[in-house]
Parts: sequence; structure tokens; C-alpha cells
Amino acid sequence: MICRVILAAVVLLAGCQQVGRVLDPDVAQLERYDAARKEGRLRDIANEPVAASCTAEKQACGRLHAIRAEACLSLALADRAAGAACPAASPSRRADLDCAASEYAAAMASTASGFTPADQGAHRLGRAQALYCRAELDTVASGVPFARESAQVAAGLPPPKREAIGGSAALFLARPGAGADAVRCERAREAGRLATAGLAANPDAEDRALLSRLASDAATRRASIPGCGP
Repeated sequence: MICRVILAAVVLLAGCQQVGRVLDPDVAQLERYDAARKEGRLRDIANEPVAASCTAEKQACGRLHAIRAEACLSLALADRAAGAACPAASPSRRADLDCAASEYAAAMASTASGFTPADQGAHRLGRAQALYCRAELDTVASGVPFARESAQVAAGLPPPKREAIGGSAALFLARPGAGADAVRCERAREAGRLATAGLAANPDAEDRALLSRLASDAATRRASIPGCGP
């Protein structure tokens, strides 16, 4: 008798869990995302948009946005050339970067997911990087809004990532076609200042190499702009 009662309870619990998944598509999607991530099926995650029922106030939704953002950014950066900050331009890479930028924004806006400060920093870093690379994969004129937003997001990062990404975005905004010479000159100077500050922040080898190139490129860009001194 006791065994039958226990068995009935187990069956009832399993049934309730199945009903819960049907009634809460966010939880069901989170289970699919988690399984796909464990198996390395990042494209499956990228190809499945976050449920339309998700809102910033629902606990599972911030995690859904963060997982999809990480998957899209990983896919976008997977085939970068050695030492490159961004991938080569292609429609699929632009789509992956657009996905990453928008999903990181949604994760950052989440109010109920219980993200740690480290999680929040990772989301900000991912969004800043996705936006900067999105600028790099477009024309200068079309990339300017992405670079500006990347610089704004990067300003909230700790050093030296703040300087590495913010300086790279500033240097993009110093390119011919990005604006008036006076504005381009100020952005080139800003890139140089950020590179110097980043190098003083004890960066790791990868960031040091990026910041060193940034300092050199900023100086070259300043020299190419009429009347733009140090």
C-alpha cells in the first residue's frame, strides 16, 4: 500500500513538472539552452530566439538572454585571425554580432535573474565587444553608431578592458568619413590617452599587445589629420 502511494506521488510529481514546462515556456527553453550549451550546440541556441513571453521581471529570462548572447558572440569570434580583435566581415558574422549585442542588452536590463557583479561585468564586456566588432564589419559611416555605443558601454568596465575597447572605438571614430577633422582629432587623442592608461594598468599579454598597437595607431592617425597635434 505504501509503495503504491509513493509511486502515485512520483507519477503526480512528474506530471506536474511536465505541466509546468508547458505552462512556463521560459523554463522549458532554459532547459533546452542548458542542454545545448553542455553539448556545444551553440548554433542551435543562436537559431532559437528567446521566447516572446520573456520580460525583465521573470527570473529565467535574464539567463536566457545571457546564454544566447554568449553563444552568438562565441560564434561570431570563433574564426578570427590570430591576434585579431574581430572576425572578417560576412553576413553571418554581422547577424551573430547583432544577436550578441541585443541579447547582452536584454540581460543587462534583467531585474530578477540574480546576476552577480562578475556576471554583470561579463555582460557589459560582451556587449561592448560585440558593438565594436559590429562597427568594424561595416562601412565607416554605418559603423559610427555602433562605435559610439561601444565606447559608452565600455566606459563602465574596469581597466584595462575599459581602455582597450573604449580606445579601439575612439580610434574607429577618428577614421576618415567618421566626422569633421576636429572631432576625428579629438577621438584620436582620446584613443592615445586610453591606450597609455591601459598600459599602466598592468594588462595581460593579449591586452598589452592590443593597447600597444592602439597607442601606435592613434599616433599615426593624429599625424594624418591636418592640425592635429599630440
